[in-house]
Amino acid sequence: MSAQPGQQTGQHNSGNPDFGANEWYIQELYEDFRKDPQSVPETWRAFLADYVPDTGNGAPAATPAATAPPAPTAPPAPTAPP
Repeated sequence: MSAQPGQQTGQHNSGNPDFGANEWYIQELYEDFRKDPQSVPETWRAFLADYVPDTGNGAPAATPAATAPPAPTAPPAPTAPP
């Protein structure tokens, strides 16, 4: 059984490999991959295409939702004349 680059065999949390002290590097690779897949080494692209970062609480990170414009605010209620 062969591991993907950077993937350790053995105990995994939530299906993700434990990268230990190299977690920051994987996170940076993943962020770069999301911006431009061609910017990371070819050997990492297949792994990063399926990678779901761990939030640290055992749940995978949520996929960022598209930013919606702010909801319109209602005009102030009319006041009684003095």
